[in-house]
Amino acid sequence: MEQIWEERHRVASYCADFGWKARPSALFCMFSDEAGRHADRLGIGYRDMKKKAMAWLLAKMRVDMEKYPLYDQTVTIRTWTKGWDGPFAIRGYEMVDDNGERLCTGCSHWVVISTDDMKLLRPRDTGFDYADGRPDIVLPAPEKVTPEGTLIQVKEFTAGYSHIDFLHHVNNARYADWVCDCFNREFHEKHEMQALTLNYNRQVTWGEAVETRVYLVCEKPLTHRIEGVSRQAGNSSFFAEAVWRETRPG
Repeated sequence: MEQIWEERHRVASYCADFGWKARPSALFCMFSDEAGRHADRLGIGYRDMKKKAMAWLLAKMRVDMEKYPLYDQTVTIRTWTKGWDGPFAIRGYEMVDDNGERLCTGCSHWVVISTDDMKLLRPRDTGFDYADGRPDIVLPAPEKVTPEGTLIQVKEFTAGYSHIDFLHHVNNARYADWVCDCFNREFHEKHEMQALTLNYNRQVTWGEAVETRVYLVCEKPLTHRIEGVSRQAGNSSFFAEAVWRETRPG
């Protein structure tokens, strides 16, 4: 079984921000795309799962940006299975430049459900071989995020055409855009994201309004917690933790 998948990418103009760096959402997209291709190769992709009345649900994901890839830069993305942790199927990610220097890493936790009754399936019930493809690499795990700290801002987003994917809900990477859009131009000019963790609690559908509440975590400098609350459902759609650093010169 091909436990490690590798693909080259070029950072397109629509993936870059005002500073020529790939946006955090673009990194989530590139990692997720390669995870999907790898799953297809392993015979556990979207179409394969649908035939078995099963589906993957992304529960949590974390991306760490050691160094941002820039517009028009060619990078190599690697992704691999990392075994099970309770109900979670773990997947690792790595992005390197043409010199082999590591730029970004990621880790995601997935669950498998039965589409017949929408119930969670235990690993042994899936029949998947999900061994750790790179046991030598330890990645920061996407921890459970809780809203805490000092509430500093509330902003509302409405899920529209540009947010919805082919599964008819807000794509996982779009939440990274919502997190970034909670901060103004001056903040982004002076800071860049160092790590982003997203917890996906419930699907957000077309037309749904989400109130994002931004908390400053006082004991952790340059760390914010964000809670996205559905105005219609009245409960949390996602939690996020964004860790920032001051923008590096040049």
